[in-house]
Order: sequence, then C-alpha cells, then structure tokens
Amino acid sequence: MLKTNMINDAVDMFQYYTWDKPAGIKELLTSELSFAKTADMASLYGVSAWNGQGDPPSLPPGERPGFLTRAAFLATGLVNTRPIMKGVYIRQSVLCDAIPPPPPGAGNTPVDTTNRTTRGAVELITEQDGTNCKGCHQSLINGLGFATENFDALGRHRSKERQFDSAGKQLRELDIDTRSIPRVFADDEREVS
Repeated sequence: MLKTNMINDAVDMFQYYTWDKPAGIKELLTSELSFAKTADMASLYGVSAWNGQGDPPSLPPGERPGFLTRAAFLATGLVNTRPIMKGVYIRQSVLCDAIPPPPPGAGNTPVDTTNRTTRGAVELITEQDGTNCKGCHQSLINGLGFATENFDALGRHRSKERQFDSAGKQLRELDIDTRSIPRVFADDEREVS
C-alpha cells in the first residue's frame, strides 16, 4: 500500500503542475509543496495530509525540493540507499546522457557498510585508482546519487545513517555527507550539498 501511495504522491505532483497550476521543469525540480494525501505519506514527509483541494501544504523549508526528493524516487525496498541507481537514473532519464555499460559482474559487487556509510562503501568500490569503474562513477554517476543521501531507503529526511545488526538492533549512527560535484554539464565543477 505504501508503494502505491508513494507513486500517487509523485503522480499528483505532476498533475498539479500540469492541470491545476501549469508550470515548467523549474517548478518540478524546486517545488516545496507536499502532495501526500494519505497519513503514511504525510507522516513520512512531516506534514499534514492534503485533501486534494486548494493549495497543497508546504514541506519543511529547504528539506525536500522538487520531484527528485519524493519517496517514489528515493525508496529502495532495501535497508540501504542506492546512490548508484539514483545517479544512473538522473543521468540517463532526467539529463538524457548516455552511460557506457558496466563491466561484467559489476552489479554483483557487495557493498560493505560495516563502520562506513553507504556513500563511503560506494566510493571504496567505485572510485579506486586503476579500476574500470572510476571513470564513469566519479564523473557521471556518484555525484548525482550522493546529493540525495540525506534521505534514507524509505525516503525519509535524515542527517545520520543508522546501522543495524542482523537482529535489527541499532549499532551506530554515522554522519551523512551530501557534498558532491554532480557534473550536470561535463565541465561543471560546482560543488553542491
């Protein structure tokens, strides 16, 4: 049910900016309005549910701008986030850039988050000097995905990454680092956070 509600939230956002308050891509990428109509989604976003009438409620300022911060895009169905998959999606589906295919078996590389954040583990695997991975990950993929690491695998806003043992007991909290150079354009070296 939550998955459907996440999808409906994103669809309602696009419908609002298409039919109710026609707008452009800028509004879709920067909107701080919530389109959550159910209690579970409203709770996830920290707002009251929208009844679909009038103006939607505002999200906490600066916390969740645009459609790329909506739970439908961020939720993974796993314990950890997936910055690589988010980076690939943004690069290919939003920016319409091509990414060369990964080397054989690359998707089977385990991500060891023991004593490190998901970002730290991804950097360790994909940004090592002398690997086939570094060229694409450092310049095309990771920066886009790392910029959304302030959301957990359910799409909730966070400032710490919580880690758990196999029994579900919390072991530690690690600081989140969203600083990155997303290289929206090939020669764009601006850092974002």
